[in-house]
Amino acid sequence: MPVKNYKVSSVTTYNGSEEAIEQLEATTAELEEVKETLTGVVTGTAQYVLNQDDHSTVRDGAFDGCINLLEYSNKTGVLKTIGENAFRNCSSLINIPRIDSGASIGANAFQNCSKLNPTRTPGSITVPSHCFEGCTSLGITISTKGDIGEYAFRNSGIIRVDASPDGTNVLSIYPYAFEGCTQLQRVIGTTTKTYPMRIFDGAFKNCTSLSIFAPMYYVDYIGDNAFQNCTGLTGVLFKESIAISPNAFNGCTNLAGITYQGTVEQAKEIFHNGIGIGVPTTVVNCSDGQYTIGS
Repeated sequence: MPVKNYKVSSVTTYNGSEEAIEQLEATTAELEEVKETLTGVVTGTAQYVLNQDDHSTVRDGAFDGCINLLEYSNKTGVLKTIGENAFRNCSSLINIPRIDSGASIGANAFQNCSKLNPTRTPGSITVPSHCFEGCTSLGITISTKGDIGEYAFRNSGIIRVDASPDGTNVLSIYPYAFEGCTQLQRVIGTTTKTYPMRIFDGAFKNCTSLSIFAPMYYVDYIGDNAFQNCTGLTGVLFKESIAISPNAFNGCTNLAGITYQGTVEQAKEIFHNGIGIGVPTTVVNCSDGQYTIGS
């Protein structure tokens, strides 16, 4: 367990071992107490943490609850392994090293880091559940590789996602992954027929600024309320093989057109139950003509 609520100076350095505490303004007795109990990092009033080790790893729960931590840095300038709950509830954290492409990231790693706005854009990463949930100041583009976990970005400030499968499986966007991301403007994907995208319940619910959804173009499943209240969506494009919940686009009041690369007969099979409550009459442009939903 990390030492919690321990009052230290604004600069703390560590490498995860008892011998690594340096520049700690504390009495000899306090320093000895910390050394005896330290297994993660001193928290409490610490504001800036410099990892003196060359390793680019932050262990499980290392900074969990460090509400005064403003910045974490290390010698390498990158993070390759970030454990579960590593920075959870660090509500003052603003900056971290660059998250390396292919980095291993644990669930809840940055959950509720409401001020996190890193100066260096992460590489292509796999994002587990609750990873950036509540990071309301995120304000960056993130490239993802592989599945995106449930609630991964819920209520965060992310503005764009470039998503791609990992090359071995379909790309799943799990329930409520982006729910409430009101600043999210576009989702771009590099999915293929072999590895399409699957969008589960509520994945983009209440993403009111989402105006471009272009998974290029293979999506084979869209679940309940997946795009509920995405009022910025005016059109989407789908390949011919897709299963869509009849309420997938509930509340998408500006969705006026769908480009569908199958035939009219196929469109009738897929869209005959509609696509959501509150959706206006929508024209489906097919390969051999048009089909109207809601007429």
